[in-house]
Amino acid sequence: MTAFSHPDFSAERFAHAPDARFVPAPSDGVLPEGFFSTTNLPTYVRVAGRWRMPREPRMDSVLVLEPDGELWVREGRRVRAGDPVAVGFAEDGSDGIFVHAEAFLGDSSGEFKFMTSEVSREKPIDYGLMARILIAERERGGFPVWVAGPALVHSRARADMVWFVEQGFVGALLAAALHAIATGNMLPAFVTEPDGSLRELPTICVDSSEFVVSKLKDRGTHQAFGVVTNAQDFMHILRLYVERELAAAELALAASAPSPTAR
Repeated sequence: MTAFSHPDFSAERFAHAPDARFVPAPSDGVLPEGFFSTTNLPTYVRVAGRWRMPREPRMDSVLVLEPDGELWVREGRRVRAGDPVAVGFAEDGSDGIFVHAEAFLGDSSGEFKFMTSEVSREKPIDYGLMARILIAERERGGFPVWVAGPALVHSRARADMVWFVEQGFVGALLAAALHAIATGNMLPAFVTEPDGSLRELPTICVDSSEFVVSKLKDRGTHQAFGVVTNAQDFMHILRLYVERELAAAELALAASAPSPTAR
């Protein structure tokens, strides 16, 4: 998993940028003209001369400044009359809002690109990497969210799903293809660590059809692993790899333990 640094806000273009402009919502669920639509990428808003990140980041929502000074990302339906909503269309900081696209997209132009995913059932699947990600998330106290379709229930993958639950690899369980896309849309592309640094939010999308996997990535969940295979094979092989990683970790721990003193 890749870690990223925050932008250098001491740079001239940030230091001389204006504060973001906020306009009151005209009524409940109604947004002011020219509202800023959020993405799932790291976003910074200049408020009272300081660049800040909003809470609960997600795409297709708005930036709301609460009376206590807290900055939130809110869905349009949750905005209330009078709520200060950020307005502006620029994402380069010139309107007091900066979207840090370059950190995750690896694109020197910083341009957010849709419809550029490469998903194929012929691409190799790195089960070892996915197994290590799951174990790492469990060890750091993370909450893996699984969105399972009916294929998992109707196949022999049910037993493997039960195993993942019992072993602490499932923080929440949702269901259906549309839920997978919707969940991806609600997730930020990053996680903020306790020390304030950023890392990618691991997202794995599995389906027997390339359509669902491609659709999720094309909708902006560009950090997702695209896996095209059937549920039974995926769950069973992933479980084998996780068990293998856990066994290797136990062997390494045993080998590093001091030998008992002979008497």
